Amino acid sequence: MAWTNKIPVLAGTPDEPVISGTAKDLSPITKVWLTIKDETANRYWNGAEWHATTATVNATEIAGSTTVAWRYTGLSREVMRSGIFTITAYAQDKFGHTGHAMVPGRNKKKYDLGSITVTNYTLNVKEVKNKYRTEGPDSFIMKAGEDVVSVSAEIIPARLAPTLDPMVNWQVSGVNAVSGTPTPPQKGGHSEFYVRNPVIPAIPAGRGVPMSYTVIPRIDYPDVYADDMLITYYSQDQRNITQDEIDQCRQEYVDMNKTTRPDRTIFVDFNTYTGLGTINFPFLEINDGQYSWAIFTIAHKLQDVMNDFGLKMTVSSGYRNPVDNDTIKPTGKPNSRHIYGDAADIDISSDAEWLKLCNSAVKEGACIEPHSMAPGWVHMDWRDLANCGDVWPHKPDVPCGL
Repeated sequence: MAWTNKIPVLAGTPDEPVISGTAKDLSPITKVWLTIKDETANRYWNGAEWHATTATVNATEIAGSTTVAWRYTGLSREVMRSGIFTITAYAQDKFGHTGHAMVPGRNKKKYDLGSITVTNYTLNVKEVKNKYRTEGPDSFIMKAGEDVVSVSAEIIPARLAPTLDPMVNWQVSGVNAVSGTPTPPQKGGHSEFYVRNPVIPAIPAGRGVPMSYTVIPRIDYPDVYADDMLITYYSQDQRNITQDEIDQCRQEYVDMNKTTRPDRTIFVDFNTYTGLGTINFPFLEINDGQYSWAIFTIAHKLQDVMNDFGLKMTVSSGYRNPVDNDTIKPTGKPNSRHIYGDAADIDISSDAEWLKLCNSAVKEGACIEPHSMAPGWVHMDWRDLANCGDVWPHKPDVPCGL
């Protein structure tokens, strides 16, 4: 069988490139198809998009039977990028015999496709996370070292990233009224924004809901206009970063300007609250706060007090988050030890019982609120004893009294 298929020719215009050729055989030609490979990206054109596995497209037969002129017009400026392409044309006769001819990558026809196109790539949010935290990286608070959120974009195909990455801009908006709007990140596919006062104001009365932000990337094309408007491509992808419950609670310490802003690692919940004393003083008893997380570092000390006291003790008030502590009047002191997890109130039934429990707690190093301030319960905490003596008289070297 004599069969020839002339090398495909790339012609046409930059907006409408045409691949054409001629297939010839002694028998009638029944079909012509192509593979178009982008060697730079290692992708194949399937008629609609560039694909990772081998794909083919059918050519249009213009005329002929044993000699067929064919062409393919399925490419456009929008789907082509600067690069090296290998085009292979296949023809088949009525007996199923095939042959092919190739335009290898080194045989190129150069088109000015433009340095920037506005379609045929995907812009995604790759990552939004706390820049400096390893514990709880998907959350944040307005505290130095924990208030920087890094953002990064992903551009597909990756070979376009060096060109498009510098054009990425970011839109960051608060999900709710208490979050505010931070200063936008700097331009670029890898950037960051800050959740800081005064741009984001403190709310001393409490925010009520977690702070949360939506992050959306876009690409602004420099000097590319349509109807006198700068062309912008907005990503269909977006990502939220939201305070988890621990940081929502910790944010109260920042907003209310407490002297200490507790670290995440000292908070416990129902499952992580373990150790000596936690059986007799269970989590649901010691957590007086509004969250499922609390600070309570004195269960083992309460156990020692109860061992000396000789009677069952019940915590009537243990940990309080700052906003909850402010609702307790008149005893909810602004810097009450209850908000730092080293205080407990134990109910008693008589003055004699008050004295007995007070002495047991003092033996274990506790500071005791005077009977005149708490006649129906014993408040004990384990603050610095030096400070305890400046406020209350009862401490290890001072006996309890009514």
